[in-house]
Amino acid sequence: MQSGTSLKIHIGGRIAKEGWKILDIQDGPHVDFLGSCTDMSFLDDGSVKEIYASHVFEHLSHRQELLSALNECHRILCPKGRLLISVP
Repeated sequence: MQSGTSLKIHIGGRIAKEGWKILDIQDGPHVDFLGSCTDMSFLDDGSVKEIYASHVFEHLSHRQELLSALNECHRILCPKGRLLISVP
């Protein structure tokens, strides 16, 4: 389990950046958490300060996966946490 309100998650990141942990569905050299943004049960409720989803949400099915991902982001964000989304 990862907890603490200083945690910042970059979903779909490819380049390591100081202060950020990368979550990706595919393993890679800078991936800290291997898994899907639709199930982030390894993270505690309210344990994340900031989430950046980079060109990920447009690949999710709109009826089920997108709603699951947004619900998970809401669950893990701390009060006044920020969700930043980049889509084409």
